[in-house]
Amino acid sequence: MVVSVAYWLHVSIGLLIITENWPLRPWTLLTTMLPHIDPVHLVFNVFWIWILGTFLELRLRPLKTALIYVILACGSAAAQIAISRSGVGLSGLIYGLFGMLWMLGRVNEDFRIIQPSTFVVFVGWFLACIVLSATGLMIVANAAHGGGMLLGVLMGLVLGQRPAYLRWSAAAGLVLCLLTAVGWQVIEPVVFRQNLKPRLIQKARRAQAVGDHASAAAVLEKLVRHEGHDPQAWFSLALARQSMHDAEGALQAFDMAFALAPADVNIRGAYAACALDAARSLASSRIDETIRLCRLSINLEPAQMEAWVLLGEALEQIGHDEEAEHAGRMASASTPWFVTRPVGLLVVEQPRQ
Repeated sequence: MVVSVAYWLHVSIGLLIITENWPLRPWTLLTTMLPHIDPVHLVFNVFWIWILGTFLELRLRPLKTALIYVILACGSAAAQIAISRSGVGLSGLIYGLFGMLWMLGRVNEDFRIIQPSTFVVFVGWFLACIVLSATGLMIVANAAHGGGMLLGVLMGLVLGQRPAYLRWSAAAGLVLCLLTAVGWQVIEPVVFRQNLKPRLIQKARRAQAVGDHASAAAVLEKLVRHEGHDPQAWFSLALARQSMHDAEGALQAFDMAFALAPADVNIRGAYAACALDAARSLASSRIDETIRLCRLSINLEPAQMEAWVLLGEALEQIGHDEEAEHAGRMASASTPWFVTRPVGLLVVEQPRQ
């Protein structure tokens, strides 16, 4: 609940939410289930985790239940990020518990909690979420729902009183599904090969369309690892990082894009604007860095008045009067400069799990 409240108050919790680069932050496979979109989302999920989780814990004991939680939560989160984009909430775990208890209850009276009405609610909501996502009415982590439910069904087959061949087959399927989801970072380039670039671009565009610039940047980071010679890939990454207010990361990506395509006016203009924005934000604290960024911006777009003015003010603060006067003269000879800057959403909406 504390993490969800922090999320609602716009406190940065990016280190807890899973993205494409989760292998560098493996804990996010678990922690991404902590934040929730809104109070309704939180109450709905807590209600079902209380009902199903308490029921399971009384029969399997806390340690075994905790292990099941970890498997279902990590597996559903990995499935979501592999198929779509990052998501938040407990629903992947809840659908996993639903699938497992449904299968266990079919052969064991002690685990029979999933009634026909409960089954209709879960399956009906699963299908409704797919429709809501397809129509754009709600962002839902459907892959986490489906992945969690599949893992839960397989786990229920493994733990249930069924023939040995069926239990072993389900165990093999469970391991295969988990390895595929967790190892998708390695498997994806092999499976898609020539289609990897358009696939990643599509994922990044879907994330950017809903203002999830962190997920878009993580996807684009994967793209530049495979397409490091593509200036547009670096340019897109720079814009995503700039929308996240990551000036340093954006400048690094702009530098790579500009090195690969120095004649591209869009890259040059956006690079100059980013350098100027960064210089403006540092003007009162880091004079040397402000001067460097102003000069970088001017080298890219010489006839911009604001950069010359800012450079002159910074030089005057450190006593370089002659250079400051020269910058003032250049500012007078220049004109106001305008460039289209990417604007990101203040609140990043994550798919509900």
